[in-house]
Amino acid sequence: MDNPIYHTAVYQAIYAMLNTMEFVVASKILSVLLFILLCVYYFSKEGRDERGRGIIGTASFYSAISLVLSLNLVGFFTNTVMRDIRIFTSALCLVMLIFEIVELVAIAILRKMR
Repeated sequence: MDNPIYHTAVYQAIYAMLNTMEFVVASKILSVLLFILLCVYYFSKEGRDERGRGIIGTASFYSAISLVLSLNLVGFFTNTVMRDIRIFTSALCLVMLIFEIVELVAIAILRKMR
């Protein structure tokens, strides 16, 4: 049976985006930059004290939840993702980006709240 979601405009747009090598390169560069930013906060003076460790722990919990949700979403589209190695690589890069973005946004929000 052909799933009707494969014929939607949103699906087609995401598929076209994931099928480009430029997206892979851009997401890898962004992923490295976000990871460096996370490491800078982690090793900063604020990140090493008790309050900073609590913020990092809470943000890591939220990002772990986003990782599980993202991987389940990729698993929902297994036939599409496994069709082409470029789409598979793009999907994994997108999952890592979502993970890192949620971590950094949670850190920023928790820093303002506490």
